[in-house]
Amino acid sequence: MPQFGEILIELREEKRMTQGQLASALHVSGSTISAYETGKALPTMERAIQLAGFFDVTLDYLLGRSNIRFDLAALRKPVYRNRTIGDMVVYINDMPEDLRAVAYRVIAALRRAADSEANG
Repeated sequence: MPQFGEILIELREEKRMTQGQLASALHVSGSTISAYETGKALPTMERAIQLAGFFDVTLDYLLGRSNIRFDLAALRKPVYRNRTIGDMVVYINDMPEDLRAVAYRVIAALRRAADSEANG
């Protein structure tokens, strides 16, 4: 499994942030973020919790103890007309494999469109 520093880099880059931008958002120095990413330092428990919250991942994921990024409680979050993310997962899972592939491509295209809109 990846180490904390590698995971932090991945999460930061997914948000298209520099080390300086992340440091500013967390009110720490750029050298602190650099030390975390290179494995020269580990965050305090409070800072690790802050990082997990900032990136919306579980602490276990951030620390490399799990490959599940989000809190499973998120599956109960209503997203559309009282339908939850969990409802959507079950609905897609019950589809034939070829339709699941189509659903995935549609969701991926929507994500790219949202990212494109947010970035410019």
